[in-house]
Amino acid sequence: MRFQTKTTKLILILVFIFSFNVFASANSIIEETLLVYFDDIGIIEKDLFINEEELTETEFNKWLNIVLNYNEGLTKASLDKNATLTYNEASVYLLEAINQQEFVYTYLEETNDMRKYWQAAKIVDIFARLDHKPEPDDIVNKINGLKLIYTAMDRLGLTYDLPVELQDPKVYGKTNKILSQIHTKNLIQTDTRNLYSVGNKGLLEITDGTFTGYTIKDLSERAMLDYSKTIRYGHSSFPHLFQLISLLRREEFNARIAVEGRISSYIHLLKEWGQPPAYVDTTAISDEKCIVHAKEYDLLIEFPSLAEKEAFAAVIQKYAQKEVENQPGLIKNSWFVPLYTSTTPLPGFVKVSEIRGKINGYAIISYALDSVAQKLKGQLEDYNPVVDFEVNDIWINESFLSYLDSSME
Repeated sequence: MRFQTKTTKLILILVFIFSFNVFASANSIIEETLLVYFDDIGIIEKDLFINEEELTETEFNKWLNIVLNYNEGLTKASLDKNATLTYNEASVYLLEAINQQEFVYTYLEETNDMRKYWQAAKIVDIFARLDHKPEPDDIVNKINGLKLIYTAMDRLGLTYDLPVELQDPKVYGKTNKILSQIHTKNLIQTDTRNLYSVGNKGLLEITDGTFTGYTIKDLSERAMLDYSKTIRYGHSSFPHLFQLISLLRREEFNARIAVEGRISSYIHLLKEWGQPPAYVDTTAISDEKCIVHAKEYDLLIEFPSLAEKEAFAAVIQKYAQKEVENQPGLIKNSWFVPLYTSTTPLPGFVKVSEIRGKINGYAIISYALDSVAQKLKGQLEDYNPVVDFEVNDIWINESFLSYLDSSME
């Protein structure tokens, strides 16, 4: 079916090319050039067959979590930049992650396990992209060690396509692949039902307007980015995302991007807003309202500089924030109240609290004003004491702050 689908696309493209050449002027584009372009942006692929060895980003991260717990004495890696390990230890992480452990133990002449890993690391050349040649006892930041794993897997063709440079010609095709996975992935499953139960109770029982909704995320989808340089932009429309990518490219941002899936849940007023669309899941409450569980995404944008990170808000406010219905000059499906966040302070952003509960590799996330965050955390903990809740500082765009404030009126 996959072969047939892509063959159909190729036939349609060739028909388009033929039609183009018939009607084009002397400056017509030759077939080969156009086919290369379609390949670059991900509409077609040179290899039409499925590579069974290719890993999705979700599979990679789940595998990585196992690897980081594999050796006794090596602590589970966090993304804390202050945590360090040696390059010898990094070699263990890297070689286990790229499934080279059996190869390592063919070095029978070496009695020291760490030495075996170091020798194997040099054979596989997993540090090839470093600017220097490290020694085994050199210290590397833990986050850099994780990036080395991703780099090694990328070089061996084992990684998912994201993160990707915004200016990469294949950014559209690579983004489309992860969106296809988000579209088909079901986050309403056994491992997350207890989180949905907590969130739904919050929406039904916390009626003072302080609990505005919640999001469920699969933590194994965490992108390998520097989050101090990153803005997280949430939305539901796939065409909106592609147009936003084009907009950022036009504005000449030199960022890296990744996309993560999420399910956003909120109260839907049936009499005021009508029936929710058929493609969302719902939890019935009464004849007047229900809870909508909408499949959405987070676009993560890692900027190379603080200046570019600060400039992002102005682009959204001008081209992706709706003030009136049918407003011209905006990209498709812009929202009245967009939401984008930073883990570090930014001009024009306002600090609020992120309430996050975690269990079994999944998280429930909600934003709240600082003045009510600890109280909300306690209420949510009462619904399920097994879920591990915490409150973190987060900086949001000012327009979303008005949404949090108005919900309490």
